[in-house]
Amino acid sequence: LGIEANTQRAFEMALPYNMFHWGFSAWTLYALVGIPMCYHFYIRKNKGLSLSAIISEITGIKQNGVIGRLVDVMFIFICFGGLSITLGVSVPLVSQVLSAVLGIAPSFMMNIVLILIISVVYSLSSYIGIQKGMAMISNMNTKLAIAFCIGIMLLGPGLFIMANTTNALGLMLQNFVQMSLYTDPIGQTGFPQSWTIFYWLYWITYAPFTGIFIAKVSKGRTLRSVVINTIVSGSTGCFFFFGVISSLSLDRQLRGLVDMVGMLGEGKDTVAIIEVLRTLPLSGVFMLVFCTVSVLFLATTLDGAAFTMASTATPGLKENEEPHPMHRLFWCIALALVPLTLIFIRANLNTIKTAAIITGVPIIILMIIMIVGWIKWMVQDFESSSMKESRM
Repeated sequence: LGIEANTQRAFEMALPYNMFHWGFSAWTLYALVGIPMCYHFYIRKNKGLSLSAIISEITGIKQNGVIGRLVDVMFIFICFGGLSITLGVSVPLVSQVLSAVLGIAPSFMMNIVLILIISVVYSLSSYIGIQKGMAMISNMNTKLAIAFCIGIMLLGPGLFIMANTTNALGLMLQNFVQMSLYTDPIGQTGFPQSWTIFYWLYWITYAPFTGIFIAKVSKGRTLRSVVINTIVSGSTGCFFFFGVISSLSLDRQLRGLVDMVGMLGEGKDTVAIIEVLRTLPLSGVFMLVFCTVSVLFLATTLDGAAFTMASTATPGLKENEEPHPMHRLFWCIALALVPLTLIFIRANLNTIKTAAIITGVPIIILMIIMIVGWIKWMVQDFESSSMKESRM
């Protein structure tokens, strides 16, 4: 935003940008897929919980035709692209944090072991099913993540974290429109293109399978409830988590305990995270909890992806029906190969960003079709009466 580096304003705007990138814009993109999918599946009672099913109902093309199959193949490709970004960054991070705790050197073999552990967890969860498997792991991990953040606030700079998070939320809301439309035509630093637009494409790669997953778990809710829970609850969770973690990092930078700016400038992202965690009392415990939370978050993300990909590949899925467990297990195994490949070729962040751009652009067209079709359905269903709540 044209702010001079290392000034008070620069430090103040650091956390607001995190909140902006991971807040309302991201979760709105998920809702833009989830809401039309909910309407298609529960209110219109159309068969099939897949992109080709809803596109077929909107446009009239044959779901089993060439275009319908192409849409489903594109969806699966997009899922792999989005997950390659997350896993390509996350697995080496967890590996290095764990290595720091155990006092051993990180290695390719450790990455493989981590991926295998994650794969076993989410494969078992997927095989058991959403209610018994993923719901249990997600609930447990959410509580663990909240406990992790509360622990940092109690043993770390709690007052600074609360003050900075509150201040950052205000600055993010105040500058939301400017940050959303910022293209930096004068300074031409490339920041909005490399980060803001990258993040939007990143969220778009996740939008299809997140939207389908939202639809699957939203039976019985109103459209209003789905919108509020998706956008407000999702954003609030990210604001809380980033508020604690980013404020801790900022405090360590300002007090001279960890040179976060220098390390990030040299590309030592993981080392910076480890050094910040080391400044806490019981740092070993915090690192282990950090690794556990990360592994479980990755497991539930992959579980959700495997479920939605299996749903997409199951023709005519009915309202109360779930894909066959062995079908979900197949996609679990297939998804495990993605991070192994990225780590094996030592893909850097620029390579991973390219994956997001390539996979994110095509889905924009499908999202526009879904939104236009959903609006037309709403007009058709409610044009003769005043708008009323529709329960799914």
